[in-house]
Amino acid sequence: YQGGEIVTNDINPDIETDYTRDVLELDSVFPPRSFQSVLLDPPFDAGMSEKHYEGWHAENFAAARETLATLTAPGGVLLEFGWNSHSIADAVDGWEHEALYLFKRGPNRPDVFLCVNRKYQLSLTESLPTA
Repeated sequence: YQGGEIVTNDINPDIETDYTRDVLELDSVFPPRSFQSVLLDPPFDAGMSEKHYEGWHAENFAAARETLATLTAPGGVLLEFGWNSHSIADAVDGWEHEALYLFKRGPNRPDVFLCVNRKYQLSLTESLPTA
């Protein structure tokens, strides 16, 4: 965070946030290339899903990635949490892997992955983000 505005979204209405929208609806709220940084941290854990989201969990990562790809400006990053290292850079053109982090949770719990991906400029007609 370097002086930009932080916008939060969570589908759980009990969590204090700016928006309570399904990620698939965010492209109707924000214009393309609105964000320099995007965090995708859906409820992918069944236990946390039951506890905080009445069982709702991320079912359509592909569609969520596509929506967030549209909202991320060229040069921007998408931080994606999940159970494996498969990320937007593996699924959508115009992205490259920048970093991968692994968070160990214990001997009987699966590790959590954080994939850092950068959107590169696809053409000369795309404007790069301004500082």
